[in-house]
Amino acid sequence: MSMHCALLLIEGDFLPRADEIFSVFRYQPLPDQEEITNWGQLWRILADHRLDKSTVMKAICCHCGWTVIFDPELVMPTDGDSCADLSHALGARILGVICDGKSLTYAYRLHEGDLRRSFMVSGGKVFDDYGAPLPEEKGLKKESISEQEVLGIVSKIAFDFSTLTTGVSFLVKLLDSSGVQNNA
Repeated sequence: MSMHCALLLIEGDFLPRADEIFSVFRYQPLPDQEEITNWGQLWRILADHRLDKSTVMKAICCHCGWTVIFDPELVMPTDGDSCADLSHALGARILGVICDGKSLTYAYRLHEGDLRRSFMVSGGKVFDDYGAPLPEEKGLKKESISEQEVLGIVSKIAFDFSTLTTGVSFLVKLLDSSGVQNNA
């Protein structure tokens, strides 16, 4: 089964600044949060990420020197202005990825301050191909990129995605998304 999720990876441990990070994307953190240490339970909780029209759940953790946000709405990595603002403010690289097996949409975006590289394919058609290819892309057949290739890029830039499945504590946050565009 393929994932339906976006990830925002921020180089460095910014977990103590989680509320500030979400605010850059116009989410207002709510006081409720829950710590989850079970990978399967995390995915079950995030499957029902929208609690009502303006309340969503996202998960955040720090792993292998990267702050990782699980975004089941698939919106944070595509908000280029917010990613650039956050990358500049934190002085950190940001890697955003989307894996949506249902629509066959796979994407990755790397910000080093400004956008350095962006690539997106959906249904076998390239929709975005900005910037010089990363060394980590060598050998990719872009029109047929899949979840495995996108997660392979994550492993080459940050860490092996499969290492998130054991021994990691995730903080599931409730967020008011009424300030986020296209939150319906």
